Amino acid sequence: MTDWGERLKQLRLHEGLTQTRVAHRMNVTQPRVSNIEASAVLESETIERYLDAMNHQYVMTMQSIKRV
Repeated sequence: MTDWGERLKQLRLHEGLTQTRVAHRMNVTQPRVSNIEASAVLESETIERYLDAMNHQYVMTMQSIKRV
């Protein structure tokens, strides 16, 4: 099973973004971003909003997320 929160956190760190910056771009609080990253199971809409905040195009499959 894919741990989506951890995967998103690794992408954020790779992009050099802080939780605060992602939160600002998502129009949510930093603690909400922290909760997202701590969750193994997330709704696809949440994953998509998080990825949109990264300002890059990603492809999400059932098993992974890849930057295109």
